[in-house]
Formats: sequence, structure tokens, C-alpha cells
Amino acid sequence: MLDRARAGGLDIAHDQYAYTASSTGLSRLVTDKAREGGAQKLAERLNNPGQKARIMAEMKNSLKKSLRDDYGCVVIAHCRHDKSLNGKTAPQAAKLRRGSDALDEQIELILDL
Repeated sequence: MLDRARAGGLDIAHDQYAYTASSTGLSRLVTDKAREGGAQKLAERLNNPGQKARIMAEMKNSLKKSLRDDYGCVVIAHCRHDKSLNGKTAPQAAKLRRGSDALDEQIELILDL
């Protein structure tokens, strides 16, 4: 159908995901490199202060590349460990759980969850 429309002179495009939001896990905000080897390896890296600092820097760099200043676009759809976070943005959840919505606290929250 799209090919026919284009052949007819219509400048048309499509998006396979026509929703304004997706629902992926928060782990997708952590780089593939940091998650390499699974949850246990990630936990080991997060327990190492130097590696954790590098992971946090990588997350900040990813935000910068996406032209964002914080994780305000991230909404927690379902948190089985703390239902009070459901429906909250990452800054709201960080403020609620960690006392501050600063970027470092948002990242700490994401890594905690």
C-alpha cells in the first residue's frame, strides 16, 4: 500500500511503533557493556566504586547524546518492590525514595531498581 502511494507521487512514511511510549525495563538505560554477563556481573560491577562511577558516567553520556538533561521521560510503569513508585517519573521517584531528584540520585534509583 505504501509503495503504491509513493509510486503515485505521495511523500509518505510510516512507523512500526505508533505509540508515544514503550514499556521496557529500566535495565535498558544501563549500557550493554555494563550489563554484559548478566545480572550477577552487573551487581559485581556496581559494588566496585570505580566501575560504578564509569557506569554512571556512561549513563550521563547516553542522556547527553539523546539531548536530555535527566530521566524525566522515564516513567515507572510497575515496580513490584515499591508500588508507590508506579506511575512516577524517574525524578519524582528519586525524590520520593532518595530525597532528591538530582541526576545522580535518578541514576542511583535506576541502578537500585
